[in-house]
This record gives sequence, C-alpha cells and structure tokens, in this order.
Amino acid sequence: MTTHIKDLNDAITLQHEALSLRPHPNPLRSTSLNNLARSLQIRFDHTNALEDLNKAILLHREALGLRPAPDPGRFSSLNNLAAALEVRFGQTGQTEDINDAITLHREALLLRPPPHPDRPFSLDNLAAALDTRFSQTGHMKDIDEAISLLREAIRLQPAPNPGQLISSINLAAVLEVRYDRTYRIEDVDEAIVLHRRTLDQLPGGLLLFVCDLTKLTTFRTWRNRLSSIMQHSNCDLLLTLIDPSPLTTLQLRLSDDSARIVASRISKK
Repeated sequence: MTTHIKDLNDAITLQHEALSLRPHPNPLRSTSLNNLARSLQIRFDHTNALEDLNKAILLHREALGLRPAPDPGRFSSLNNLAAALEVRFGQTGQTEDINDAITLHREALLLRPPPHPDRPFSLDNLAAALDTRFSQTGHMKDIDEAISLLREAIRLQPAPNPGQLISSINLAAVLEVRYDRTYRIEDVDEAIVLHRRTLDQLPGGLLLFVCDLTKLTTFRTWRNRLSSIMQHSNCDLLLTLIDPSPLTTLQLRLSDDSARIVASRISKK
C-alpha cells in the first residue's frame, strides 16, 4: 500500500467519524457528506473499487436531499451527484445512471437562468451527458440537443472569455460525432470555423483533440479540411496516421507562427 493510499484511508476514517458527529438535522451534515464522498471517489480513482463509487453516490444523494431548493448548495450537490453517476455509467454501462445524470444536469441548468455566469458551465455539463448517452443509444435527438446547448454556451461567453474556447472545442467534437452519423458537410464546415477560432485565440498553447475517426474515408476528409485550416492560419501541418487501429489521438501543438498535428486513431471497442 502506498503512502498516498494510506493517508487517504486515514482521511476517510476521520471523515466517517466527523459525519457521525453531525447527525440529521445538523446544518453541516451535507458538508461532511460531500467531503467523505469526494475522498471515496478519489480512492476509487486509484483502486477502481466500485464499492467506493457506489458509497459516494449514496452520500451525494443524501447531501442533495438535505439541500432542497432554494438552498444555495443545491447546485453543487446536483453536479456532484451527476458527475459520480456519469463515472459509474462509464464503468457499468447502466442506462439508468446516465439518464439520472441528465435529469440532474437539467435541474442544475434551471437554477442558472441567463445571465447567470455559471449557466455556460451547466450547458457544457448537460451537453456532455447527452453526448455520452448518444454514444450508447444512438438517438439523434441527444446529439442535436447537445449541439444546441453548446451553441448557447458559446453565445453567452464572448471572446476573450476562456470559457468560450472550452465550449468551442466541445462543440467541434460533437459536430464531428454527428458528421460521422449523418455526413452533413455543414457540420464539418462549422467545426472547421470553431477549430480556426481556437487556433487564432491560443497562440503558443497546447490543445488536445480526441477524434473518433471510424472510417479511413472520414480521416481523409478531415485531413484535407485540416490542411485548409493550417494554410489559413499560416501553420506547418504534419499529419501522421500512426496506427489505423486501435488507438489514436489528434494533438495540436501551437506556436506563434506554426502548428503541428499528429493524428492517430481511437476506435470504439
């Protein structure tokens, strides 16, 4: 057992004791619930012990129940529980978890009407959950809604707001997903505009795009169109197909006057 895990186990033991000292209706119980849940999730990240994640979800549910609207902590509890459910969905594939996460994100979004500064954050979260569910069900309404939500997030974050870059990258990725299903050239064109805007706003930065290039023809389409982006941005282009399967990442290293793109492939299992 590493020192780090031992320390984490000790912290969890202490947080269990702290929770026991704050029985309902202690107003600080929800805080102790969240602290313990967070530590259990961290341990899950290290050990992959699903019982820790399951326990964290139960704790987040209790914390949420102790924060009815209009409690100011309800927003964070909604997001905490949704995030934990999404992690478990990634482990088990249980549709109920991603459905519940989407319901929670929808409520969180309602708590952040325009022009609340946290609304784009909620829009991104809900869009990501819908994209995740689409990957399992293939229902186009989910990916279409995700695109609409991300477009709103971008509108609410005019440049130079750094949140706009995050939403733009997310939108470009979701447009790529829809393109792989529908072959709508408009989605490719919009994604190119978004990538170009990102390149223009982040000189000297490092971006990592993960592309699901399910067909070589799709890869060739993106290679040609990415070439046009690089030419427009006065960048040097390097495209390398490392392995047609099973693993690929598309990495853009940007400098003031140049960029390199290394593409390899991530195929779905």
